[in-house]
Amino acid sequence: MDGLRAPRSLLVAVSAALLCAGCSGSLKDLEEHHAAKDPAPPSVHDGGKVVLLSPRHRGAFTFRGVRQAFTDSGAYLELGQLGRRTRLWIPVAAITGCSRTQWGGGVWDTNLWVEDSQVLISFPDSDDRLVQWCKDHGLTVFDRATQSKWLNER
Repeated sequence: MDGLRAPRSLLVAVSAALLCAGCSGSLKDLEEHHAAKDPAPPSVHDGGKVVLLSPRHRGAFTFRGVRQAFTDSGAYLELGQLGRRTRLWIPVAAITGCSRTQWGGGVWDTNLWVEDSQVLISFPDSDDRLVQWCKDHGLTVFDRATQSKWLNER
């Protein structure tokens, strides 16, 4: 029986470590300010991945299998590890602006800067839908120099 406990306790420890591998200081900062209280909007869909960057935390955090919706009121995101999904509601008023990143070969990301959390949220956007959403909602599309300034603030 003792021979079974060691592997079982190891399995629990490894499982906990894997769950925390998806933890991110940037996600916690967003959750602190923008935890969703209401159900997901009807327009929510599987949106692939997002990347979170912040001058407060080292590194970029990529989340796959993200559910998202962009409405007239703001952005809804559901991300994180299975069993610990974080639901965020970010009103348009909390988004300071947008920026673009080109990766070459016509591949673009659109980035949303959430000032109160100091997090840049980057979305694949080669079809320009998100950058158009930014423009349609009166958000300034800033240049690369401004984006660099955001990410170097501490």
